[in-house]
Amino acid sequence: MTLLVVVIVSVSESISNSYSQNEGKVERGSLCFPCHADFKDKNVGYEHKPFIQEDCSRCHKFHGDNPRKGNLKKNFSQADIDLCYSCHPNDKLGLSHPVGGNMRDPNTGYLMTCTSTCHDPHGSDYRFILRQEGGKNLCISCHKELIEGRGR
Repeated sequence: MTLLVVVIVSVSESISNSYSQNEGKVERGSLCFPCHADFKDKNVGYEHKPFIQEDCSRCHKFHGDNPRKGNLKKNFSQADIDLCYSCHPNDKLGLSHPVGGNMRDPNTGYLMTCTSTCHDPHGSDYRFILRQEGGKNLCISCHKELIEGRGR
């Protein structure tokens, strides 16, 4: 038990110290990828620039010993989209689907946003880092009732 506490404190201090020394920018894989190697080894055709540069801190907070899924710098909602706008001009991005709407993903129940529904911010095999092939297949993944002749 004591060893576990020492390891957690040690990792947290290491992350905090490296973070402040690097002014918020993670040096290439030095902090994140020892635990998140599955992301580093992701082999995809299209990658998001912060992921290519291994600049995880551009979108994520450091979590140390208190990880939670995603751990984005902003709360998952309109603020998630605002995080996208911090690099992407807002005249180039839609707000959600439908644009400006307040729709929930029928598969997850979460508010539909750029990265929760359509785009994978770490990279994808599909153009525009879409989570699956674009066009009708992307739409049908949520709108199955359209091909079954019911709904809209």
